[in-house]
Amino acid sequence: MARLALEQCFGQIWSRPGLDRRGRSLVTLGVLMALGHQWEVRNHVLGALANGLTSEEILEAVLQTAPYIGLPAAGQAMTTAARALEEA
Repeated sequence: MARLALEQCFGQIWSRPGLDRRGRSLVTLGVLMALGHQWEVRNHVLGALANGLTSEEILEAVLQTAPYIGLPAAGQAMTTAARALEEA
């Protein structure tokens, strides 16, 4: 599964032209937050920092999702993102 994920996500999708890495990080974070995949939110928060997003931009992305994904999911995402940012 890990190899498949790496080949598809990072080999085929993340390497495409059209969006920069910052944009791809924002889109990915939004989708993962909406789906409630907190472990992946954590991993992609750390990746988003490496892709040039600031802590403030990441937290704004979480707030941006709140009306669309619901407050419980956004609250969980905020907790996960804040913890990941503290780790970083």
